[in-house]
Amino acid sequence: MKNNDLIYIGIGASAGGLEALQNLVNHIPTNTNFTYIVAQHLSPTYKSLLVELLSKDAPIKIKAAEDGELLLPQ
Repeated sequence: MKNNDLIYIGIGASAGGLEALQNLVNHIPTNTNFTYIVAQHLSPTYKSLLVELLSKDAPIKIKAAEDGELLLPQ
């Protein structure tokens, strides 16, 4: 693997996993080629506030992925 290879890291969490996710994103290093993909188990009709809640103190950009979007390191 080269230093500029992109690495995708998948993270799954239950609806009650917000505190653990906040702790995780608050300690993520900013100088990597990692893209983190978080999937949270919620009802499909529930309006998630995960992006807003994780963005408060995170050292990296947090955003919701969109269908067809190219995921890049932050």
